[in-house]
Parts: sequence; structure tokens; C-alpha cells
Amino acid sequence: MSSNSSITATNGAAIYGNTASASGGGGYISGQFSAYGETSDIYNNCAPNGGGFHVPGGTLYLEEVDLLSNQAAATDGKGGGIYVTNGGDVHLNDSVAVGTSLFAASQTAYDGAGIYADNSTVSLDDVNLGYNLATRYGGGLYLGNNSTLQAVDTDLGHAISFIVTLQWGNSANYGGGLYADSSTVDFSGNIATNVANYSGGGIHAANSTLNIMDATIGPVGSALGNRMGTSGYYGAGMYLNSSQATLNNTVVTSNTFESTSNNYGGGAYVTGNSTLVLTHTSEIAYHDLSAANFGRGAGVYLNGSSLTLDDSSIHHNIASRDGGGVRMLGTSTFNMRNNAHIRDNQALSEEGGGIAAFNTPDINIENATLKDNTAGADGGAVYIEGGTLDFTGGWTLRENTAGGNGGAIAVTGTADPRFSAGSDSLAYANDAQGGNGGMIYLGSNATAE
Repeated sequence: MSSNSSITATNGAAIYGNTASASGGGGYISGQFSAYGETSDIYNNCAPNGGGFHVPGGTLYLEEVDLLSNQAAATDGKGGGIYVTNGGDVHLNDSVAVGTSLFAASQTAYDGAGIYADNSTVSLDDVNLGYNLATRYGGGLYLGNNSTLQAVDTDLGHAISFIVTLQWGNSANYGGGLYADSSTVDFSGNIATNVANYSGGGIHAANSTLNIMDATIGPVGSALGNRMGTSGYYGAGMYLNSSQATLNNTVVTSNTFESTSNNYGGGAYVTGNSTLVLTHTSEIAYHDLSAANFGRGAGVYLNGSSLTLDDSSIHHNIASRDGGGVRMLGTSTFNMRNNAHIRDNQALSEEGGGIAAFNTPDINIENATLKDNTAGADGGAVYIEGGTLDFTGGWTLRENTAGGNGGAIAVTGTADPRFSAGSDSLAYANDAQGGNGGMIYLGSNATAE
């Protein structure tokens, strides 16, 4: 349809079984197309790009309309369900299913099996995206080239019970649920049971900005957590590269790895000078990397990037090696403030039950608590071998345990620790079970102030 055209479909006006040689198997929308009603579905359409729709600069409105079993069939096909480009707008509202159906095949594409957006806007409200299978990027959603996603009450992956429980997640090599490149994401809802073969089980973001509020990234009801396939080592929940992400009242929990070799960042892998901020009681919790030969940074793996924990917590994460809660590598910064907690994390065989920091880290802890963390070697709560460690305001270090030195803190190498204790600062019941320094251990080159 042309740019000046407008079509509205109602009363069961389904679009199915169509093909196109170029794009838009179900429809090519440069004007405005609207469809309403539970029986006005778009299914079994096929094109090289945009199996269901291609929206090049047009506007697509779907309400109570499902997109099912559409295919972008080219070798590099984009947008199994919807391919939106050139400033197009897609609005899906009110119980729309993209890819999910009990009796329909999956939607497929090379990139963006559910929706592929290039320099466009996607708005979702009460939408389920599941059972979308991309070969490369973004099983559920692909956003690129300054695209914007505004999603409310949206599920990226979910489960239903039909005799047995069916896991209807999305899958891709990178970003099983969502892949964002040079784009902006505002999301509330659930991201669950998605699979990535290489990185970012739930989310993979590059050069992008993410604002995630009132969300869960992990199991919801009978839906499992997000996971990495047998060749995937980085970021079962989230993978951030040169990106900024803020989690507000959001839980990242119980995401997993199929591989038992290298597991890095069960909750999040943060690299490339990225910034991750957790605020308003957000949590990264219950990631278990104990079965991996090299399980590191079970909660967060921070590589040359920044993490801020503000009135939020990282807890109950288990690494087989070091960094039960957080592992820091390169020139990384970690800020804890405003009643933040690192608690009940474990590094089973090596250093840093709560935090393991290597190279040139900068750790700033103010009005925060580190408690009940355990390391198999040194530093029950914190292990640091370079850079700086600053405690200010009111802080608590309690009931942390190390198998080696430094029940709470172990400082080695060239690290520079500094402590400024407020009137309500506490350090007690820390235990260096197999070494020296129940509360703190300073190596031969370290000096504490």
C-alpha cells in the first residue's frame, strides 16, 4: 500500500499463506495499516525480508491480532514477523502474540525472527513474544540504527501448560530475547526462557541505552530462566558492550549455562566501557556457576566497565573459581551506596566471595553492607590485588569467611585500601579459617589508611 493509503481490517480479516519475492509476505506498508480483533491474525506468510509485514516508513497498528509462523526466508532474512525500516512505526497492543501459538510453527529469520527494526520505533503494550528463532541476532527482537523500543507489560519468552509445560522462549546466536545495536530500549515486563548460543541469553546490547523498570530477567511462573547454549560463555542474563543500562526495581535471577567449561557473568557480563546501574531495590541473585571448570563473576563479570549498586543487592551467587558476587578485570569501577548489599555469595575455590578485583579496579563503598560471603581462598567479602578500595560513611563487614587470608578483606599486590569509619560502621564475626587476618589481611606491599 502507498504512503497515502490507510486500511483497517476487522471482523476476522486474517492474512495468511501469502508470499512476496522482495519483502512483506503479508503486506508492504508505507501508508497506515490497522487490524483489530482476536481472529484477525497474520500467519504463514513468507518473503525474503518481512515474512509478515514490511513497514518502510509507514505505520502498523495491531490490537488483539497475532503474528504466527511467518518467515523471512532469505539467507540473511530480516524480520520473520515484522520488518520495519526508514522511520516506520509499529504499535502492538492488547494481548498480541508474536510467534507464540500452541498449534503453529515458529517464526524464523536470520536476524530478528519476531521483529526487526532499523531506524524505526516499536511500541509494545501487553505483548507476548515467544517461539521466534533467529539464526544470528535477536530471536524475539532486533533493534538497530537508532531504533527505539517502548515496551510495557511485555513478555519476551514465556511458558504455558498443555498436558506438559511448554517453554516458549526465543533463540539466536546473540541476544536470545533481544539484540540492540545503537538503539534505545525502555522495557517493563518479563524476559524469560530465551536461549543464546554465544552471548546474552536474555539481552545482548551493543552501543545502546537500556532503561529497564519493574522487570524480571529470569524465571517467571513456570517459565525457566534465560540460558546460554553449549558454546556460550558470556552473560546468561545480560551482555552489555559499550552500552549503558539502568535497572530500576528489577530482578535478574537464576539464569544458567549449558556449558561446564567457561561461565562468565551469570547475571550480567559488562564490557567495553559499559555502565550498569542497579537502583530502587534491584537484585542480581541466584546464579550458580559451581559446575563450571572456570566459573567467574557469578553475579556480574565487569571487564573494563562500571557498576553502581544503589539501594540494591547482589546475593546468593556461586562461582566455582573467583568472584561469587562480582569479578572485576581491567580498569573497572564499582560503586556501592545507599544501603546496597553484597551478601551470601560464594567463590568456591579461589578469591573474593563477594568481590574479586584484578588489574586496576576502583571500588567505592559508602553506607553499604557486605555480609555472609565465602571464599575458598583469600578475601571472604573482598579480594583486591591492585587499584583502590575506599570505605566511607557507615558500612558493615560481618560474618564473611575465607578459606585463606582475610576473612572479610584481603589486599595484595599494589592495591591501596582506605577506611573512613562513620559512627555506625561495624566489622565483626569475620573469619580467616585457613590463614591470617580475621577482618583484614594486608600483603607485604599493601598499606591501609
